Amino acid sequence: MRVVFFDIVAKLPMGNNRSMSKLDDVLAVSDFVTLHVPETAQTRNMIGPAQIAQMKPGACLLNASRGTVVEIAALADGIRRGHIGGAAVDVYPDEPESNSSGFTSELRGLPNVILTPHIGGSTEEAQEAIGREVSAALIKYINTGATTGAVNFPQIELPLDKTAHRILNVHKNVPRRAPRHHQDRLGLERERARAGAVDRPRHRLPPDGSRSGRLRRRQEGGRRAATSIKTRILF
Repeated sequence: MRVVFFDIVAKLPMGNNRSMSKLDDVLAVSDFVTLHVPETAQTRNMIGPAQIAQMKPGACLLNASRGTVVEIAALADGIRRGHIGGAAVDVYPDEPESNSSGFTSELRGLPNVILTPHIGGSTEEAQEAIGREVSAALIKYINTGATTGAVNFPQIELPLDKTAHRILNVHKNVPRRAPRHHQDRLGLERERARAGAVDRPRHRLPPDGSRSGRLRRRQEGGRRAATSIKTRILF
């Protein structure tokens, strides 16, 4: 079996597959076309009447990516005319929200067509497996600080060290937090200086309350930046 593929991002071939420069080249030589793309403005209706016409006579189309990637009407027309040999689809532009909701599609009733729901992660078996996997990941995170598999955090996989604790600093951006904190600190030091609690205040402020040029520039820079609140998590 020969495998060819097209991607907008340059990728090294793996195994016996090889890259092609255009999607049209893949469609022209493939007996089975499978789609593995996200839903973006660029992939919306990427398989339409023109692409169906470019496919080999008798070729089959498999779409398990997103429902907006294929124009269903064009695919159904290609199957009715006999140009497309068959199709397997489990994503649709309009999908039922529950078991009681109706499902209509131009592909229903056509020969050599397989239609299945896109619920791989919603079955009882999948939910049980997901529960075990998430529980194991949380326990490993607490015990060793490992974040392998996290989608919004750096991937860290370190061995368990029974002689030390690991501290992870997590920052949350909060706009205008720095200038407010800076103003509060200056006000506190001014009050303490007036009360005689501090002989040498950290910032020497003029009697009229105006700030020096350096402090003013620092505060103005703080207003433009969204700074961080630090949370310490102990493992």
